[in-house]
Amino acid sequence: MKILVITANAINFIGADTLSYFDLELGKQADCIYAGPGYPSHKAGEHTDETVRRLYGNDVPDWVYGSVDKRKKGYKTAGRIIDMHRQMDAKIERINEQNYNHMFFYYRYCKYGSQTRNLGEWTEIEPNYWWDRVTCGKSWLPWSYEPKIFYPSDEEPEYDVTLLGDVGFPVYPLRTTIYNELPKLCEENSWRCLLGIRVPGKFTLEEPSPRRKSVVLADPELRTRYKVGEDYAEALRRSRVFIFGTSIMKYPVKKWFEGMGSGACILADEPSMADELGFVDGHNYVKINKDNWKDKLQYVLENEKTRKNIARRAVKTAQSRHTHKVRVGEMLKILESHDDA
Repeated sequence: MKILVITANAINFIGADTLSYFDLELGKQADCIYAGPGYPSHKAGEHTDETVRRLYGNDVPDWVYGSVDKRKKGYKTAGRIIDMHRQMDAKIERINEQNYNHMFFYYRYCKYGSQTRNLGEWTEIEPNYWWDRVTCGKSWLPWSYEPKIFYPSDEEPEYDVTLLGDVGFPVYPLRTTIYNELPKLCEENSWRCLLGIRVPGKFTLEEPSPRRKSVVLADPELRTRYKVGEDYAEALRRSRVFIFGTSIMKYPVKKWFEGMGSGACILADEPSMADELGFVDGHNYVKINKDNWKDKLQYVLENEKTRKNIARRAVKTAQSRHTHKVRVGEMLKILESHDDA
């Protein structure tokens, strides 16, 4: 299958690198040319048809994946949607106008949403809000992870409990509560705690970018304050417990897959589609809420055999079901079965 990939090369950027590792795996399983920003074949300002003609001539690809315009001739188009909770109708309208053949959703449901970017204007929405309004073919294709980066270690854990990532009300109520109360709890129990927040700033390919991994890793002060890239992956490997919340949207965020693949014991509230993802409370993670997270954390840290068994089963789940290799295979099967001309 020939696929023209028009997505940004974000391999050197915090967080967004996960998407580029996925895209590169796509090139291992299909015949791909990469023409998004940051790749040598990218040409700014080109329409999709122009890029196709420049790179393929008359022998067009089977699919164009990523950012496309609605003018297309002889090939099918697919895209991806990650966050579903802001500017909902505007995003849905753009997708429908672009006349995609297929759209891959990283999340199947979104519990809350807004027609603006203003967090104060969020309301509860019906679970199928997006599914019912996007008119092209669609599939749920959740996050996955790169096992060459996130993998378990036999070394002695450096941290008893780790919390890394975005915090703040109203989006992350459980995570924010834990962030505020965990240091005191760890001090009382002599637990080694690693606490860190997301690097501020938006993803951009423009320079200077605060989201470039090398910027943080080269600055001793920033590197101490934030765990990114290789430091983030190593922190998960060296943690007995990785604790977080899924957000009010109940998204199965990528922390699930990164943490499970790294051999940490996950403590988090249950995300949407947990059964379909193979997430089983007490088997490969521990389900928590705002009322019981302290007790469950204490139990897990005081019962090392139980913790190790849960973490071991989590690694097995991640490696067998949620690597980029597995997820790309699932994506290609969907594209191969697509019958739209």
